[in-house]
This record gives sequence, structure tokens and C-alpha cells, in this order.
Amino acid sequence: MPGAPLLELHRVGFRADGRDILADVSLTVHEGELLGVVLQHGAGKSLLLSIAGGLVRPTHGEVVYRGRRITELASSPPKLGFVFEDDGGLLANLSVYENVALPLR
Repeated sequence: MPGAPLLELHRVGFRADGRDILADVSLTVHEGELLGVVLQHGAGKSLLLSIAGGLVRPTHGEVVYRGRRITELASSPPKLGFVFEDDGGLLANLSVYENVALPLR
């Protein structure tokens, strides 16, 4: 039986330029679970992860991390790291490990 949820998205959406990029996305992730997001190119995977990590604010819905709305965590944001699919997000002078560990410093 899983414990309390680690991350929850409740009816999250994002609208830009008059169109929905993400609409009504809900999910729950418990500690120790692994989640894969598989969508077509341009369908909003990076945006979804950016919203889940508090980097982008959704236009509707809410993100909850360890029982608290992510908007309440501004003074102590969760320690999350992102590695994006293109190499533009990596620092070439660092190893893969160093790139992934960078936000944990």
C-alpha cells in the first residue's frame, strides 16, 4: 500500500495564444514510483514536467508536492532536477553525473 502522494497534479492545464497546450491533466505519483510520459513531438511533455516541477505556473489546476500546493513553496522550493531531451540544457564542461547533480548543490 503506497503512502502519501509525493506529487499530485489536479486538472492542470496551460493555455497560450488562444489554444490549449495541456488540458485537464491529473496524476498522482507516490515515493518510489517511476513515471514515464510518452507523447508525440510537440504535445507538451517538457511543459508538463516544467509545470510539475514548479518552473511554469499552469493557467488552471494545481500542483501539490508532499501535501502542499507548489505555489506555497516559494521560500523553500522542492529540490528537483531536470535533464531535457536536447543537449542545450547540459553544460559541456561537466560530466553527466555533474549535470544531473547540479541542482542538488
